[in-house]
Amino acid sequence: MMRPVAALQRALAGSLARDALGSFAVRMGGLILSAAQAMITARLLGVAAYGAVSVAISAAQVAATLAVFGLGSLAIRELARFRALAAEEEFSRLIRGATLLVLTTSAAAALLMAGFGLFLDGAMGPVVALGALSIVPLALLMLGRGFAQGASRVLASQIPADILRPLLLIAGMCWLFLSAPTGEAEEFLLLFAGTVMLAAAVSLYPLLRRSGGRSAGPNGQWRGWLRQAAPFAGLTLMTGAFVELHMLLLGWLAGPEAVGLFQPVVRLGLLMALAMEVANLGFAPRIAALHATGQDDEIAWLTRRFTFATLALTVALALAMSLGGEWLLSLFGSAFIAGAPLMWALAAAQVGKAACGPQMTLASMRGEAGRATAAQAVGLVLSLALGAVLIPALDVWGAAVALGMAIVGPSLLLRLPHPGPREPLTKSA
Repeated sequence: MMRPVAALQRALAGSLARDALGSFAVRMGGLILSAAQAMITARLLGVAAYGAVSVAISAAQVAATLAVFGLGSLAIRELARFRALAAEEEFSRLIRGATLLVLTTSAAAALLMAGFGLFLDGAMGPVVALGALSIVPLALLMLGRGFAQGASRVLASQIPADILRPLLLIAGMCWLFLSAPTGEAEEFLLLFAGTVMLAAAVSLYPLLRRSGGRSAGPNGQWRGWLRQAAPFAGLTLMTGAFVELHMLLLGWLAGPEAVGLFQPVVRLGLLMALAMEVANLGFAPRIAALHATGQDDEIAWLTRRFTFATLALTVALALAMSLGGEWLLSLFGSAFIAGAPLMWALAAAQVGKAACGPQMTLASMRGEAGRATAAQAVGLVLSLALGAVLIPALDVWGAAVALGMAIVGPSLLLRLPHPGPREPLTKSA
């Protein structure tokens, strides 16, 4: 009986665990602020305007993810490698060059989305057009997160997006609420874009300052970066925006009311993955650095510790949240309690993903991002196809099953035997 307890204690020891515990505290604070922000936004805007805002922000999130083109994920791997090899000039060059690239691509995406909004008929047109203002700051915020994580500034990678952004937004909405008891979608979107821009500036400034002057320019490496980032681009879209894609599918097939009912369930369901999420912030750059120096045995040992600890914590969290689903959803309002049984579907998916281990991270940080992208693409396509079949018949239950497949499917695919010169690192995990 004591052996599993001792193993868990060892797994939770060390610098990786300290990073994870600090990240857990930041993430929990961010989740509390995010929940408060969602409730205030709904009360300020009302159901119809809140639905329109959700569509606009989801579209901006997807566009920003595309504009970053995987450079944030590439930076996690490459900056960790440059630090391990003491290649400070390459470190600085990547930061400045990637920032300029993302500024260019996100500005182009914002112009396209704004133009599309201007051509839309009805009330959604201006909302979509204003939502485009968030694309550039959202893209920069994503990139800054990757920079900080690759530089082993684990907590600094989280605070701007998870703490500062919702805190600024809550303060702004309180000011709006004091000015008028009801708000407009357009006012909220302007406020949202401004707060994201401030958070992005806080995230990027320290590393841009560290990266030096003009001598640290890209030096003709644009194509190389984009080629290396290409596998990450699809992977980041499918892992970072897959929820938005499923929400858009649900809204298209079942209407905005179904999205409103399902959204709190998804928020809580993603919280069940908190252990893997926060542990991975320190795990990913550590794997990249170990791989750069050829320490495969250390990678395998660290992966076993990661899998054991995160699986135990995920099971405990998923069980507690599913059992308390009705109470948790009642915090959003009595109308949302009907979605409590859906929590079990997402809980099963999150536990299954944790049991597979950090497959996506291992593949991405060891130069196998293409394989990870293929698995994620297959899982996403199958889950969206499943949702297209099930949602018309089962409504939100169909969406829950489809989203659950999107969560666990890619990790299951990566666990399957595959041809190649390298044995899976987690074989003994």
